[in-house]
Amino acid sequence: MKATEAGIAYAAFRHRRERSGGGAPRRISADFIIGAHASRVGTLVTSDAAFYRRAFPSLRVIDVRSKI
Repeated sequence: MKATEAGIAYAAFRHRRERSGGGAPRRISADFIIGAHASRVGTLVTSDAAFYRRAFPSLRVIDVRSKI
């Protein structure tokens, strides 16, 4: 289920952010829903590749900025 995967990724993100002293999370749930959906499809094209690679390690991420 995409919602469950998004929730798990968000919880891991929040834990990493709090552990690093970064304060309250700045991402919105839509970022995680997009990543969870993309992981079901297999690939995501984004300009925020670093975030999606950390949050969804098994997702194939294509960074549009590296193609310019």
